[in-house]
Amino acid sequence: LDCDESRFDPRSVTTEQIREWIIFRTEEGKLSAGSMNREVASLRAFFRWLHRTGAVEKDIFRMISTLKTSRRLPAFVPESRMTTIVSECGPDSEDFQTERNSLIILMFYACGLRLAELVGIDRSDFSADYTSLRVRGKGDKQRMVPILEFLREKILHYLGLIERQNICISSEKALSTIVGGACRAFFIPASAEGSFLSVFSRSLPKPMNRIRLGACSCNSPPAAPR
Repeated sequence: LDCDESRFDPRSVTTEQIREWIIFRTEEGKLSAGSMNREVASLRAFFRWLHRTGAVEKDIFRMISTLKTSRRLPAFVPESRMTTIVSECGPDSEDFQTERNSLIILMFYACGLRLAELVGIDRSDFSADYTSLRVRGKGDKQRMVPILEFLREKILHYLGLIERQNICISSEKALSTIVGGACRAFFIPASAEGSFLSVFSRSLPKPMNRIRLGACSCNSPPAAPR
């Protein structure tokens, strides 16, 4: 605050001085709004403590607002990159992890699901012919999502793979337990993969969830979905 520390008296500080200090720090000090807000928060906490203990008579920060910070644009996958990803995930595979990870990405892309919504999918959420999906969103709100034909075929192949390899004992839910155990959800992590959410964090391409495209590599790419 441009004063001698040995003779500093917090009771002499005014709200106008605080505003001038903020302007000086942002213009001369080249601080960003976020950095300035952190400094203001520290000073505000100190002066409020002084006010509570009676060292100063009033809270001079009561009229000081935080600076507006710029919002970052959301990260997204370019259309050209997404076409390549979908093509790589399209062909069927008899490897369980490859097929599951491919289906995870395709359902994100084709159904517009949030991560939490995808994790919570049960087999019973699909219609009998697998042409629609009931999704539970925020606030436990539900919506029906149509399933495109290319995705329906992928889901049926995935469920068939689970049955052929005896991966899921339960017939009620099959898309989060380990291989060979009783199933709790639609997507199943293999026994050595750890928690289910960590499967997602290792399976998806950046920037869909800041994850690399791991097991979705196939030989002949199909046409991208319409």
